[in-house]
Amino acid sequence: TNALTSVILVLAFIAVKNKKVKLHENLMKFAIALSVAFLIMYVAYHMTSNSTSYLGDQKVLYFTVLISHIVLSIAVIPFVLITFVRGITN
Repeated sequence: TNALTSVILVLAFIAVKNKKVKLHENLMKFAIALSVAFLIMYVAYHMTSNSTSYLGDQKVLYFTVLISHIVLSIAVIPFVLITFVRGITN
């Protein structure tokens, strides 16, 4: 779903550049819906699956990337929601 969301966001950008505001709005709503679907599936998967231990040699690098990814994915949520609400309320 994330790859599809990326494509939708690019199409939404092209739409707004071409002054197709309604198409842009619909594509952005679809992108948000896909992101919410991904989040629900991600949480459901991790709630119902066993943890997997990292067995590689680069544990410091792995955990640095993992922890920063988690923190940034949480931190971006308010920005997305504020921007989305501002967009749909003009």
